[in-house]
Amino acid sequence: MIKVLLALDSPDRHELWRGLIEQEPGIELVGEVEDPIDLLVEVSRTQADAVIQEWPSEETPGFISILLTEYPDLLVVGIPGNGDHAFLCRQAISKKRLPTAGLHDVLSAIQRRVPALR
Repeated sequence: MIKVLLALDSPDRHELWRGLIEQEPGIELVGEVEDPIDLLVEVSRTQADAVIQEWPSEETPGFISILLTEYPDLLVVGIPGNGDHAFLCRQAISKKRLPTAGLHDVLSAIQRRVPALR
């Protein structure tokens, strides 16, 4: 089971993603946060494999680099505010743009890049 942590600004987005993830086989929602500091704590506490996080722009937020340095196997899916595409980040140096920020693209990317077993 792939453990996913949501880090989105909007309660409506949390609700939407929560409902979609709960229907996806092989993916478990292990927590939800709104604050970047809480994200750092929750990744450790939940042992998340992936984080879906809203970014203010296309630039990778600084605290994500810190998070990926601490947890190099973590996959971060960054969704910029315009929401028309997403980025996959791992190990603070790897960043790949997804064609869209749609549910199918994001969850498929998580399933392909995160091993199901630790």
